[in-house]
Amino acid sequence: MRVLGTVLGLDWSQLNLNVITGVPRHPTADDQAGFPLMHAIDLPVCVPITLCYPDPATLKMDDRAAISRLYPVTAVNIAQFPGKQTLADNSVRISGRVRFTDAGGNPTRGMQGVNVVARWIDPTTGQPSGRYTASAVSGSLFRGNSGNSISGFTDPTGAAYDQFGSTNTTLEGFFDLAGLELPANMSGLYQLSVEPIDSMWSPSVGPYQPYQVTSSGSFSPLRLNVALGSDVSQDAPMLSSAEPEACDPGNVLWASPLPTPTTGRWRGALGGYGETNYFWLNAQANRTMAVEVNALDEAGQPSEQKVRPMIGMWSMTDPEGTSPGAMSFFPFNIGVLGTTRLSVQVLSPGLLRIGIADLRGDGRPDFSYTAHVLYADSASPTRLSVRGGTPIMLQGLGFKAGMTVSVGNIGAPVVAVFPNQILAVAPSRPDRVQSVTITDPANGSYSSMVNVLTFGAAATDSMLITQSNPAIPVGAQTPSPIRVTVNAADGVTPVDGATVQWIVNNNATLSLCGSSACTSLTDEGGHAETRVTIGGAGPTTVTAKLAPAAYPNKQVQTTLSSTTAARSISLSPMKIWGTHGMALNVPLTARVLTSSGTQWAVSR
Repeated sequence: MRVLGTVLGLDWSQLNLNVITGVPRHPTADDQAGFPLMHAIDLPVCVPITLCYPDPATLKMDDRAAISRLYPVTAVNIAQFPGKQTLADNSVRISGRVRFTDAGGNPTRGMQGVNVVARWIDPTTGQPSGRYTASAVSGSLFRGNSGNSISGFTDPTGAAYDQFGSTNTTLEGFFDLAGLELPANMSGLYQLSVEPIDSMWSPSVGPYQPYQVTSSGSFSPLRLNVALGSDVSQDAPMLSSAEPEACDPGNVLWASPLPTPTTGRWRGALGGYGETNYFWLNAQANRTMAVEVNALDEAGQPSEQKVRPMIGMWSMTDPEGTSPGAMSFFPFNIGVLGTTRLSVQVLSPGLLRIGIADLRGDGRPDFSYTAHVLYADSASPTRLSVRGGTPIMLQGLGFKAGMTVSVGNIGAPVVAVFPNQILAVAPSRPDRVQSVTITDPANGSYSSMVNVLTFGAAATDSMLITQSNPAIPVGAQTPSPIRVTVNAADGVTPVDGATVQWIVNNNATLSLCGSSACTSLTDEGGHAETRVTIGGAGPTTVTAKLAPAAYPNKQVQTTLSSTTAARSISLSPMKIWGTHGMALNVPLTARVLTSSGTQWAVSR
């Protein structure tokens, strides 16, 4: 019978939910007698249905009124229905609009998705009846879902979301309670009240199904004198309901998006039906960004029963109506209350358009939100020493205290944070390009700049090796150092902090480490140097490799020659640095060497 009801055009109804929930009171026989056949959900234990309801197949007054509104007997068609009575003359109608109010309590626009309940007042008890009662959801004749510019205006079958419902704005928030019965068939009282749609027990009820919107404000129940044939017009103004947000930018058109605030944060609202807010920002290639929208209720608290945000992103050159290049496929997608996130990888530089809309294309004064764009744009300087310790300034949007910075997979200490700048200290990293990631630990959002920093050597650097040494006795050290100079691709700019690996053969040793292979770093002038102690007769080859772990084929070489005199003398150290005017005690070690390089005598 319930399926037949839907075939005939009836929607689901919410009335006397205490029959299922037992809240706020245990159901009475009257409550059972008014519990509609077209209720939305049954408990799993209600099989067969008679285990839960004493008379489940009988139409209750709510069902009778609803089917009568769909197929009314009128003065025009009554001849087709012998024994029937005209609906308007033999029942009561109460209709009107549930409405938002302004600060002065004056009614404004209609409020969708509020359950309006009419209950006959039993003259014996003076209490509202559970049996003679009916309900109607405000806005059920208006469009419930028009789609949106982000996820589209048609369902997977190609049918328009707004194929049902009127576009007449006077039906926004309208309710119709025609077909109310008077047990005494004369006159009496009906109580008019409102209640929110229960998202658990009535998800399929009303225009917002299956995602209900909590009502805003309050309406005190009132009693209306009625008689058979009465047609009462009575609005339900919701006092202290949400007012339009002062920050509501209005329906920001595709052709005139607003600039994203330099702080990356703003508060907005979707106040009008079918409204979308558009913003723009300029982005570089090889960046990632996160756009978050937090849905709020009237008190400014996170909520998932108000606006259901959708986020889309386009290139500014895309024509209107184009599907977004990136979008959030459904609201509240990260497990944080009220939060929707869109993570985007920017592949090419240019202006981007951000769109924020309600999933249903709806708009109300209580559809407010805060938005946050986390975007890291640039870093300075971009060339750093592998030693670490260099301050780096990161530019972008949406930074806040508590965010962390990592270079590659190593954390970079944060010194200061501003909405569009972060000052951090570069960690020690090996020679190669590195990405920078800024992360918000509070919710996991992040923005990365891919390969934006170069530590030490780069693939395009040049390297030159120089040395001016005579033939050196075996066992002696080169009088002059062997020097490598590393410059950037322009051939002029010195590279500081690049790794140079030194290798010597022929049993020679390096003064840097006392062995045949070791590494050093270039200084601010791009220089790295070492001396070599000759280990044997014949030529000795010195090889300098630039960051071999990153660039294995980038190297230079020089050759040293040796002598094998019967006796030779060698001094060390060869070079001592001092400042002008200072007195120095210079220790010199003289080694007298044999032809085989054996130390024969030492004098200090």
